[in-house]
Amino acid sequence: MLSGARCWRCPCRYREPVVLFYFHEMDVAAAARTMGLPKGNPEGRLSRARTLLRHSDSESGRGAAQKEVFKLETGKEAAR
Repeated sequence: MLSGARCWRCPCRYREPVVLFYFHEMDVAAAARTMGLPKGNPEGRLSRARTLLRHSDSESGRGAAQKEVFKLETGKEAAR
């Protein structure tokens, strides 16, 4: 699962929908209402946050964040 510490590495504009979607288990529409944005905005920000987590992890030489994002997206463990 995505850790809170890893989530805090994202800029605020991307962190907020991540927290609402993954930690508060809101759907995208509820997160959009909470943030006062159209539904497409949190969807785009979630996508960007996933990308940021993947790239920050690969640049640092660790694979943990990428595996966590894969697990969140698919519900499956990444192959080792």
